[in-house]
Amino acid sequence: MRIIYSLLFLLLCELLFIFPGGIVEIVLESTFNPLNENLISLISFLFSGFVFVLCLKLFFPHIFLRVRNLLEVNVHKITLLSAIFFSIGLLYSLIVLLGLKLNLIIEKDSLTDGTSFSSVLFLFLIAIVVATVEEIVFRGAALSYLLIRFKPLVSILLISMVFSLGHVQYSGLLPYITAFIFGIVTSILVIKTNTLYYAIGLHCGWNFFFGVHSLYFDLNSKTLQYWGSIFEFMEIGILILILFSFWIYSRNHNLSQTTDNIASGRNA
Repeated sequence: MRIIYSLLFLLLCELLFIFPGGIVEIVLESTFNPLNENLISLISFLFSGFVFVLCLKLFFPHIFLRVRNLLEVNVHKITLLSAIFFSIGLLYSLIVLLGLKLNLIIEKDSLTDGTSFSSVLFLFLIAIVVATVEEIVFRGAALSYLLIRFKPLVSILLISMVFSLGHVQYSGLLPYITAFIFGIVTSILVIKTNTLYYAIGLHCGWNFFFGVHSLYFDLNSKTLQYWGSIFEFMEIGILILILFSFWIYSRNHNLSQTTDNIASGRNA
């Protein structure tokens, strides 16, 4: 039964993540036609996050408490979040430069209005909101729920698969592989550090610097049939490098520590 309950909870997480914000987006687009598209996306994600957290508090209080603990803030965590954010920016810039050298991506001939300061600011706000909401849903609530019922490795692989398949907007296999590995990296970060802030910093940095570089470069200029952009291989390389580096740093830590914390919190 634990498998069925887990699948139902994961499905509920997906539905709460997609539909509340989707409905708000449809209403705003039909009611306020001139409204900025980025602003609509920002409001939609915020609403989805609010509804999701409210449902956790009402129906899954032990998971809500776990997520609240994972979001406990202090100066050290915010400092490391910022450091991870800018480190991802540096790494992403390096692979873009390498991609240009290898002719895997090309510079855009003309820039759009998306390069204005207000657009870049909205891009940052959307990146931090999307990263925070997705980490609360997947590596906060869903992963915590799975860790109560399964071993960490099984939980990590399962939530990473759900996270990857949830990106239905992708075309080709490589983006799904990238998202799957991304899910593994962020899940391990949460389990090892017992906080969501490092995963949020990584997620926000990834979204933002991908968006910024996409304004100036065509990252999908070279593709493989059925696979997608060749540039994805370089993104996968970054994630593997991060995973390997973090594994070296934390190889002596106990992977089951977060599981024990969740179980004790549930029984409290």
